[in-house]
Amino acid sequence: MGTLREQMDGDLVVRGMAVRTRDSYLGAVAALAKYYRRRPDRIGEAEVQRYLLYLIEERKLAWSSCNVAAQGLKFFYRVTLKRTEAQFGIRTARQPPREDSSGEHRRQGSITNNVRQGFSCPRPRRVAYPASRNPRYRGGGPPALERKPFCLAVNSETPCLTY
Repeated sequence: MGTLREQMDGDLVVRGMAVRTRDSYLGAVAALAKYYRRRPDRIGEAEVQRYLLYLIEERKLAWSSCNVAAQGLKFFYRVTLKRTEAQFGIRTARQPPREDSSGEHRRQGSITNNVRQGFSCPRPRRVAYPASRNPRYRGGGPPALERKPFCLAVNSETPCLTY
């Protein structure tokens, strides 16, 4: 897989993929080749589907891990090997809905839908204190203003009060 790996890594670099994404995609293709003990360009669509099923059912990987592997394989076959979608189509499953404590499925994106409909979401608000009142603030900050005496005289008989 030496030349294919270099070619795929070059394709990833040209498209501006992050280093971790490149490592994940290259690792997914290497794991596929290791699983079938063959070069990945000799592995067909049905075998890739079986490999993804193996990741989900037998290895019990998280959905996000399986999705990264599927996207890496899709990139390899479509971009590096230049196979069209008709020749090779990996169907990626959506993230399964999570169950809450009562066993019912929660609706995905319910918070987003409430915001779109004009309802507000109960969220804790962060309070922004000025630096002088912030309990975590330990810096020196701006110098304190000097207090100058000021006279408040109602009439000439009352003395001046200084603050």
